[in-house]
Amino acid sequence: MENTISTGPAAKRLGVTVKTLQRWEREGCLLPIVRTVTNRRCYTERQIREFLGLQQPVGEPVCQIAYCRVSSAEQRSDLAIQRRVSRN
Repeated sequence: MENTISTGPAAKRLGVTVKTLQRWEREGCLLPIVRTVTNRRCYTERQIREFLGLQQPVGEPVCQIAYCRVSSAEQRSDLAIQRRVSRN
């Protein structure tokens, strides 16, 4: 099993308070991987990285969005170039 970290260090890495982590658990946003015998929450490094978006979860689709625009109708050809570049 991967190393676990307690609520305090997990909150610090996420840049939130312990209370926020507790709320996220109640809301189902970020559930601890396990609870200790004394009912303390434990998270894995992988969970934290995935939650921060630093590592794509296996099997999850990737969504990319590109914003293309031109200032006038005369630049319409530039818009086509922007679309082509954003697909790569």
